[in-house]
Amino acid sequence: MDIALERRALRTFEESLMEAPDARDAWIAAKCGDDPQLREAVRALVDAARRSTAFPTEAPSARARPATIAPPERIGAYRLTERIGSGGMGDVWRAERDDGLFEQSVAVKLLRPSLYAATSAAYFDTERRVLARLRHRNIAQLYDGGADPSGLAYFVMELLTGDPIDHHVRRRKLEPRAIARLVIDVCAGVQHAHAAFVVHADIKPSNIIVDGDGVVKLLDFGIAQVLTAQPSDGADESGAYPLTPAYASPSRLAGERPTPSDDVFALGVMLYELLVGAPRDAAARLPLSLASAIDVGDQRMATFEGDLAFIVARATDPRPDHRYASASALATDLENWLGLHPLAARDRDWRYETSLFIRRHRWGVTATVAALVGVQAEQRFGEVRSLSKFQIFDLYDALAQTPGTTETRFRMARVAQGYLDRLARAPSTPPEVRLETAAGYIRLAQVQGVPSMPNLGDLDAARANLARADAMLAKTDLPGASLERAHCKLMMATIAIQSDQRMDAAKALVAEAERLLGAPTDPISARWLDTQQSLLLRQMEIADWEERYDDVRIIGAKSLAALDTWRGDMRLDDRYPVWRAGVLSKLGNARWYLGDREGGLQVFQSADALLREALVRMPNSTSLIKALIVNNYDVATTLDSLGQTRGAIPRMRESLAYGNRLLSFESRDHNLRRLMWRQQSALAQLLASTGQFRDALREETAVVAAKQAYRRAHPGEIRAERDLAFDTMVLGTINWRAGRRAEACRSWAEAEQQFLSLKTRGVLTPWDTSTQLGLLSNNLDVCARRKPASAIRLET
Repeated sequence: MDIALERRALRTFEESLMEAPDARDAWIAAKCGDDPQLREAVRALVDAARRSTAFPTEAPSARARPATIAPPERIGAYRLTERIGSGGMGDVWRAERDDGLFEQSVAVKLLRPSLYAATSAAYFDTERRVLARLRHRNIAQLYDGGADPSGLAYFVMELLTGDPIDHHVRRRKLEPRAIARLVIDVCAGVQHAHAAFVVHADIKPSNIIVDGDGVVKLLDFGIAQVLTAQPSDGADESGAYPLTPAYASPSRLAGERPTPSDDVFALGVMLYELLVGAPRDAAARLPLSLASAIDVGDQRMATFEGDLAFIVARATDPRPDHRYASASALATDLENWLGLHPLAARDRDWRYETSLFIRRHRWGVTATVAALVGVQAEQRFGEVRSLSKFQIFDLYDALAQTPGTTETRFRMARVAQGYLDRLARAPSTPPEVRLETAAGYIRLAQVQGVPSMPNLGDLDAARANLARADAMLAKTDLPGASLERAHCKLMMATIAIQSDQRMDAAKALVAEAERLLGAPTDPISARWLDTQQSLLLRQMEIADWEERYDDVRIIGAKSLAALDTWRGDMRLDDRYPVWRAGVLSKLGNARWYLGDREGGLQVFQSADALLREALVRMPNSTSLIKALIVNNYDVATTLDSLGQTRGAIPRMRESLAYGNRLLSFESRDHNLRRLMWRQQSALAQLLASTGQFRDALREETAVVAAKQAYRRAHPGEIRAERDLAFDTMVLGTINWRAGRRAEACRSWAEAEQQFLSLKTRGVLTPWDTSTQLGLLSNNLDVCARRKPASAIRLET
């Protein structure tokens, strides 16, 4: 069965489960109409479901498979001794190490040839190395993987003894609190993998073992990701992921690529089934309801109607943005339920919080009830202030290090901002609360739309909140207000440079930020040092846009000297290497444009070494990964300019592989998406340089289409218009190299009109005016036969 048919069959199958059993066959016949292949595929799924107490797991790309895989006698250092399991992806064998080094029993999973055949061996190797670094108490360890001389693919994993989690719960007749503790441990393993940008894609009870010590272990974590590993410029083979319909979210059933949110959905379904004690009714509507799964009068009703029911419903919501943002968020609310504390994901009012207080302190209620009468939590100034500070600062910073939380941080900051807004408007509000409110507006603006940071692309809202913060800070003379306002001015300058391309406005904002920053505090705070580096980087950006490359080198030297003064403890996290790599990027570019391309390459390579060393220590730092993506672009384009194009292409493929992994977690991060368009365009140009024109045109056409859609969605954003004009010009250049002269001339004419429109409005930089418009004017003269073809200019 092909993937498209498989997807349609799965969707139709899931819809059919909403029908009454005696009407299901007639519904399928009507739904499939005159498509006999679809009807046959859906009926096969229904028959399989009827034969089993659980739904089948199949790898959608797998063909009909033999009952077992003919095993070799040994895999590497291991001798296969006993087949202990078989599933959709392959057979599992017990194996013993017998190379004489030491004794070890392991599990060896032999993969179906049809699964491994679709995967590039190089990418298979890359992905399984990522999985081997996943070390967590609740994840079965992957030791090794690869293919034997005959081409049989395998994984060597930790050998586990125990029961699947659902069998464990039934055998021991565990009550809901014990079940919650088990699921909290499962969430811990899932969150650890998500932090390493690895999704499971097939969480279900049979993939979770509880060993003899009561420790839960997740099996097959990320193996689906290895099986679907593709070169970064390949098609999105989302349909190749294994899938168990009973635990699959609606988006998975529709054929979409799995995300962390889909793992959260599967955790919610599993929690529901463990609590109810039976598989979910396939016809049950989403989100799942615990109360509707048991009979009236069931002694569990009181437990299933409260916060536990809310947790299950939130985790199994069909809308991804209404689910828990992460596995750890689900675990946190389970812990809150166990401790009789308010759920983090639930709207609070004074009655809800008071009822939980009374349940926690039932023996002391008489002494404290008077203190609760008439008190509403949101009106208690100190508590509301503490809550908003925690959400906007402590929790925000923690989530910033967790992949896939851009939108969650925005929603959280917006709610917390509502608290602070009310506090700021209250009579006699202390000045320090107004300072906190202004800082909150800046945080909110960052996640809304400040370029160069993870953001949701709402530039207008970001501008408004920065202006609001600036106005509040201007009226505050508390210690720290000037530093906060300097930070605010630099956020405004970032928008002026990277979105508006208004350098005069940016220079004024940066000058004001420099005045506000003033001399360093004593002792020097990390906040002051970060703001200093942001100031110097903005100064370098402006000089770079204005082609003042000697100034870039002077400012860069000052920035590096400042970084050299950072204490040793300040160099341990990712801030130091990211700042330093950013400075080196500007210095390398300055050397390149001053004619020293070899020198520029050396600077970029020093940044490369710095970032890769840091990534060894902090492999899951999104800031480091993004910095490496930027540096790979610098290295690759410089290698290309030195005639070393074939050495440049692997750099861009690595960047796209990293970026695609990040995008699977942060699909709404506009800054990341823009960064990846830049990498994709660079790859297109490199492919064209090596004569791979069909692939090059495919990549660049996709970039132009994406930027056209972005511009339509963000009218008036100068940077979006400029970037579209540039890539339209690049598309013309690739077309010319491919011998498609008419298409090239059309693209160049379109790009010229786009650049001229920006120039007319006074927002085109000197660089674009002299370089891009000059190139386009020359090439259009060739197109009009005013100049010979030999005069064509193809640099970009």
